[in-house]
Amino acid sequence: MLHSRVRFVTLLTLASIPGAIHAAEIGVSFFGYGKEEDKMLLPVSGTPPVRTPIVSVRSIQIEAPLVEYRPFRTFSMNQSSSLVFQLYGGVDIPTKVSVYAPEGAPLPDVRNNWFAGVRVAFDWRYYLGSGTGVHR
Repeated sequence: MLHSRVRFVTLLTLASIPGAIHAAEIGVSFFGYGKEEDKMLLPVSGTPPVRTPIVSVRSIQIEAPLVEYRPFRTFSMNQSSSLVFQLYGGVDIPTKVSVYAPEGAPLPDVRNNWFAGVRVAFDWRYYLGSGTGVHR
């Protein structure tokens, strides 16, 4: 499957609720908005497998974290590290669908695709030239 993806991440500040996450990111991805639309095989009910159409698709995917847990976050003069577990969800919204091949194949019925997932990330950073003890 070929695809082009452009991703924007926006930080939102949430109301100060004790024990809640104070900032959350919302990701928006644009699939098929590059030079070519994404192409994929989409089966159509009642169509034999050899006539499964190749479909050109454009879609917008929106995702946001639902719950985030950081068991630790450490930092010092020259390095920092953190671990995060995140449950996220979103929706993929098809905006344009057309049959690429074979000619005359029926257009599949597409709808919004809701999804959820788990993300685990470890972030370690070393800051070059810091913590050397030389200040001028």
